Amino acid sequence: MRAPTVCATHGCHELVTNGRCDEHRSTPALKHRRREQGRERYHQGDPSMTAYTTKTWRNARRKQLKDEPDCAHCGDKATVADHAPVTRANLVRLGVENPDETIYLQSLCIRCHNTKTATVDRAQRQPKPTKPTKPTKQPKL
Repeated sequence: MRAPTVCATHGCHELVTNGRCDEHRSTPALKHRRREQGRERYHQGDPSMTAYTTKTWRNARRKQLKDEPDCAHCGDKATVADHAPVTRANLVRLGVENPDETIYLQSLCIRCHNTKTATVDRAQRQPKPTKPTKPTKQPKL
């Protein structure tokens, strides 16, 4: 038998023999709630990103992957519905009424999606405004 340890949840001092106490052990409902809360925190404040948490987007994604199950780049099984050739944020800025229509989507595997996001999509992003810096003092002569 293993020696008791403290629950793995930060701040909980309950002694357990494996992982987490009953209060913090994950259930499917708890996992779902945490995942949704994480999505909301991640997309907070960006209206072009909050759409990824809606039922409308989940249905559009599901339809895209059903219609085109293979990756548009490499042919592997697709798992991501990606906005192409323009990012969703740019479609919203352009005033496109429904940026989640299938004409704006392509199916990609996660590897090709991550590569595209790191290169092509990054080039399309508008730079975030920077805070003005304090002027440096000029040395007295």
